[in-house]
Amino acid sequence: AVAYGERGVPLADVRPDELVLLATQEVQHTSDAYTPRALERLADERGVHVGHCYLLNRLPYLAGVFDEGASARIGDAWLDALDALERLVAGGRLWNPTAGELAERLREGQRVSLFPDAAGAVLLRHSLPTVVRGYTLLFPASRVRGPVVWGKRPPTGERDWGDWRAVWGDVPPGGVRVAWRAGP
Repeated sequence: AVAYGERGVPLADVRPDELVLLATQEVQHTSDAYTPRALERLADERGVHVGHCYLLNRLPYLAGVFDEGASARIGDAWLDALDALERLVAGGRLWNPTAGELAERLREGQRVSLFPDAAGAVLLRHSLPTVVRGYTLLFPASRVRGPVVWGKRPPTGERDWGDWRAVWGDVPPGGVRVAWRAGP
């Protein structure tokens, strides 16, 4: 899991007053790891990256944020990566939430249950009094033919990668039925 409660419980079981922990890995050579090409690959591969940065950190082993020898000038490679991130977010290919937004999204998602309804349909239900916005379903592309119906309408959005098809929409209180024509 990307996020979990400090007690080691799933995010859906975390109480509002508890700390939430993120699994992390420190990147020491940012100019090698954060490039426009790496960010494009992240989007293309449907990756997840939860990042945070200490921009004023001057630790000697952290390389690539500041220009060599400069006291506080952010390097061009880091600025190029941030520009690429901005383009991908503006184009809707990456989501760049705050930590609080991410935690809330994960909490909501863990409270949605899926119940197979029939061949080519699933009921999405949750116990929240609010709408879960943008809930996403991933299907192997070979298993879904034709249009998907989210409730009585098309999904809010969809994307095909060739091997997978993603569809998303809102799950209102009480739930929603999602149906499609099943493939072989």
